[in-house]
Amino acid sequence: MSKKKLGSLKHHFFFKVILQFFLKKGNLKTAEENVKLLFETLFLKTGLGDYSIISKIYKTLYINFEIKNIKRRKNFHIVPMPIRKKRRFFIITKWIFQTISGDKQRKSIVYKLSTEILKYLENQPSESLVKKNLSQITALQNRSNIHFRWY
Repeated sequence: MSKKKLGSLKHHFFFKVILQFFLKKGNLKTAEENVKLLFETLFLKTGLGDYSIISKIYKTLYINFEIKNIKRRKNFHIVPMPIRKKRRFFIITKWIFQTISGDKQRKSIVYKLSTEILKYLENQPSESLVKKNLSQITALQNRSNIHFRWY
């Protein structure tokens, strides 16, 4: 990978969101190195560029809405809420990192993340896809509660 590709990737929003998840534990330089190492290992394993990897992850875990619980007159209602692009990227990375945190192997986080992303690229089942499908099913079952969005 050339420095030009990695430099242009820094301005992509998905790169920034992944970087924020790595930054929860500390140093900015080590977080940037981990993200660069992640995309380098994915490039070596798949031969795909950064933007094609990001777009395939985005297409695999794409969702238009988010499920929220709204309290109205002592009752809780499950309401599907439309979301914007930035929130969509955040939810996708949150699902990925929740799947990784549930993995109890004694491997580095970059290794776990690269194997998880490889599952998406190869269309293999994953916990994140299960979460996506579950939220879609929940939204379809509770679409009659859309009128509660305004509360």
